[in-house]
Amino acid sequence: MRVRKQLGDDGWDCGPLSVASEMRRLGVTPPSAATLARIFVRRGMVIPSPNKRPRSSWRRFVFLAPNACWQIDATDWQLLDGRTVAIFQVLDDHSRRLLASLAATGETSEGAVSVITLAIKRFGVPVLVLSDNGAALNPSRRGQTGQLVTLLQSLGCKPITAKPYHPQTCGKNERVHSTLKRWLEVRPRAADLPELQTQLDTFDLHYNTQRPHQALDGL
Repeated sequence: MRVRKQLGDDGWDCGPLSVASEMRRLGVTPPSAATLARIFVRRGMVIPSPNKRPRSSWRRFVFLAPNACWQIDATDWQLLDGRTVAIFQVLDDHSRRLLASLAATGETSEGAVSVITLAIKRFGVPVLVLSDNGAALNPSRRGQTGQLVTLLQSLGCKPITAKPYHPQTCGKNERVHSTLKRWLEVRPRAADLPELQTQLDTFDLHYNTQRPHQALDGL
């Protein structure tokens, strides 16, 4: 129970698989995930959802190698004074590695270009970059050419978009947004963009090197 509470207090996933992974990291042999789930229910820590769709029914799609496809997206966040800013995140579709995160004044073309440029500097040019159809990311379906699209094409990378009104295509990035926001919620609100960027850098390091990924069999 202490492990589960600590994970939750720190803003990380605290389901049975996450608790089991953390117990192993601490040198403790955990019971099965099913046993942990029953304990959580018995202690009133989890409300059973018998009608929830089982994981075995999910159909996942993943590119076969790193740098085959990246996903980029932005999400809103509020600073201490109530100002709404944007957080850009770039994720590798295959490895689930967070390649770059950026605190920006808003979801702007300049922010999108900056975060992609940073990711490319670190990891090279990908084959594809997937995004939604936002004006700052890829407005091609609107008959426009954005700054990010122009940059990627000049580097030999192909920008692609999800179908309109189909956010599931970018689900991996939506999932990491959710994980990030839960982590930020339990920490002091950043007063400005530099402070928020420091928080993002700390999150990225933990997310990439310490947090076990269920989609990667705990890697």
